[in-house]
Amino acid sequence: MHISRALATALIAGPLTAAVKSQLKIYNTFMH
Repeated sequence: MHISRALATALIAGPLTAAVKSQLKIYNTFMH
């Protein structure tokens, strides 16, 4: 149960973190 929850969290957090990083990169590009 805990393993599948951790796996689901990783599957969600991975792309989510990548999306946030790309958004920050775009934001920084427009700010500077």
